[in-house]
Amino acid sequence: MSDVDTDPIEQVLGPEGLLASALERYEHRPQQVEMARAVERALGSGGSLIVEAATGTGKTLAYLIPALRSGKRVVVSTGTKALQEQLFHKDIPFLAGHWGEEFDAVLLKGRRNYLCKWRLDAMMLRPTFRSPRDAQHWGKIIKWAGKTKTGDRAEIDGLPDDFPTWQELSISSDSCLGGKCRHYESCFITQARKQARESALIVVNHHLFFADLSLRHEGAGELLPDYDAVIFDEAHHLEQIASGYFGVQVSNFSLGELLSDIRRALAAEDVKDEALEAELKSVTTRGTSLFTNMSFALRDGRYELADLLMGDQSEPIEEAWERLP
Repeated sequence: MSDVDTDPIEQVLGPEGLLASALERYEHRPQQVEMARAVERALGSGGSLIVEAATGTGKTLAYLIPALRSGKRVVVSTGTKALQEQLFHKDIPFLAGHWGEEFDAVLLKGRRNYLCKWRLDAMMLRPTFRSPRDAQHWGKIIKWAGKTKTGDRAEIDGLPDDFPTWQELSISSDSCLGGKCRHYESCFITQARKQARESALIVVNHHLFFADLSLRHEGAGELLPDYDAVIFDEAHHLEQIASGYFGVQVSNFSLGELLSDIRRALAAEDVKDEALEAELKSVTTRGTSLFTNMSFALRDGRYELADLLMGDQSEPIEEAWERLP
């Protein structure tokens, strides 16, 4: 009896396996088979595995096949949206088309990637654009919104990555109405999460994975359904991204977004409160005091607030920081 008859991995990836018989130019890669066996053992035992695979190894299939064979719900987390898209729109359909076994897979992204129907309604009534150039894409967006099944902005051909007005068409978790929204059942995010609960394979990126982990840690809910195992592709990004979610960050951009969300909510409800408006202006002033402090202006990039509080400008920075909340 040959290896291909007894080894499930060889039955798919071996020189006489399923893919070899289905593809004319199939290239058997011993390192790919070795990696797939290692992944299968780790999934079977519930242990951990670190793999460094050279370019050309075929690592995607080397972990997808054992993941699907495991019978477990597996999250595959990527470092970039580009790889996430490749996995879901190229590698997984390829495997589904040649493997012969049915399986459910879902692509999940952060909520800012999805169209918010509630905000689209508001935008339809009063189109406002953050940049004059954004108006040229409005017709395309409306046409897409009427036929999309996913609400994923990546489907819109030609929409710039830095399209400012998308902030008006998507929504953060803090501003989402949840079950109170009239579109809740048909919401693209609600539908995507429902599909994830029924899928064996969930493709996310590291940012979404650690956002979910952070919420679970705080006992504030979850973004992903329960899963049995996770596979990190492009794992060299993990340290920086995990630090971002389990540390404390503050920025002038996030503060500005918060104030904009509050003003938008007040306008939607036609609420006019002079005391509240005065407080919002005060927060803006205090934020300006913190972020335009001379010590910040002399530095580039991101840096630890704790380090700044040890420097020459520690007193004014600490005072501005304490006044901000």
